[in-house]
Amino acid sequence: MTLARVSSCLVALAVLFNATSARRLPNGITPCSKDEPDLNRCAIINGRAAIPNLWRGIPSYGVPVLDPLRIDVLDIAEPPADSPKQVSLALKMTDVDVVGLRNTELQYAKIDLAKEKMSWKLTIPRLSLLGKYVINGKVLLLPLRGRGDMNITLDNLNVHYAFDMGLAPGKKGEIYLNPKNAKLDFDTSRAYINLENLFDGDKALSARMNEFLDENWRELVSELGPPIAEALNQVLTSMMTNIARTVPYKEIFPETARN
Repeated sequence: MTLARVSSCLVALAVLFNATSARRLPNGITPCSKDEPDLNRCAIINGRAAIPNLWRGIPSYGVPVLDPLRIDVLDIAEPPADSPKQVSLALKMTDVDVVGLRNTELQYAKIDLAKEKMSWKLTIPRLSLLGKYVINGKVLLLPLRGRGDMNITLDNLNVHYAFDMGLAPGKKGEIYLNPKNAKLDFDTSRAYINLENLFDGDKALSARMNEFLDENWRELVSELGPPIAEALNQVLTSMMTNIARTVPYKEIFPETARN
């Protein structure tokens, strides 16, 4: 079981935007007409233009600063003793800053208004997680324990994010999007993992283990990937939900596109 908890500022932002009245999309985010001949192409063009405005955060719309993005806790529970996994870890990461989301590139968008579904494909050249860790378990039968500073860096992420748009009534008869059933997964071409102060600060053992982790990064990513993906999923979904609940559907997909 994994737990991902993003910064509590998202909760405060959610309270803030729920108190506001209906309005248009934030500056820097251009809508696409629902009658656009090629809606997906429009979404790609406008989405690419919006990314530089999003990563800085838009507090009044419930969008936090995305680079660096603070994640309070990423928690991985150790699997049962009889688990066939070659990686068996109890790992808790805290006060994690995620760096690199500003360089996200939108590669693909698919919007099906009739089926109320949307999906994106994104690439991130490099994503680093910097924070504190506590770990206990094994990797390929070798014991692994320690606590201290960590740096987990992932290169060339290919991210797929999909959700059901949904529609929900709001105040004054307005209709709003209601994102749900969101799912995010990714793959990476390389991971670099450095855990300081392993084995109670034994420098020789710590250095050898970090070399071992570097050589066997794929096994580590198979265990660390899902909670990282879930944290990113929470952030994207919270951002989408916060905007969608304060901006009516007719402003996100107007009859005629507006600048």
